[in-house]
Amino acid sequence: MTHNLPHGKNLGSINPNMVGFKASVVTNHWLASMVGRDILNKGGNAFDAACAVSFMLGVVEPQMSGIGGDGFIMMFDKSDEKVSVINATGPAPELSNQIKDSLNYKGIKSSSVPGLVSGVIKMHQTKGSIPLGECLRPAITAASEGIPLSEDQDSSLKIESEMNRFDSSMKIWGKNNILKSFGEKIINQDLAKTLSLIADNG
Repeated sequence: MTHNLPHGKNLGSINPNMVGFKASVVTNHWLASMVGRDILNKGGNAFDAACAVSFMLGVVEPQMSGIGGDGFIMMFDKSDEKVSVINATGPAPELSNQIKDSLNYKGIKSSSVPGLVSGVIKMHQTKGSIPLGECLRPAITAASEGIPLSEDQDSSLKIESEMNRFDSSMKIWGKNNILKSFGEKIINQDLAKTLSLIADNG
């Protein structure tokens, strides 16, 4: 049997449609979805799950969802039938108005002031039901013990032409000065330490 999937790949078998009655967690990465499910099963609410998912995504797909990024968080609370939004985008750096010809796309000068962490923590403080540390524990464990490099992350690394210029990046994403490939273990102790500080101190 062949399935013609929306993204164009024809595969002989696919995962069955997932069905549930209480909740669903959908992310770009199965480990992040699993973490959200586990938080719900432990008695956390949707906002606890979203907090855990956000930090886990920062481990498994940091190029899109890392703690150095921005975001908008839209929340619906059934108890008061209200939608609220947190703007988790950081301000531009103080001297950004001095940029003349072009923006830096690589290195420390390419970064805006990140706002995602403060936004996720604000969401958790106002809507969460379990301790922040419990929400971050899966991401801390994944970063410190290692995760398999995903196919998507592997593709992202292969098109990143300047990755090997940065020793701090190659320490995590490379081996013997060659970028790691799909399925190889990625350990990020520095990120684990940072996440631990966030879990302890907000």
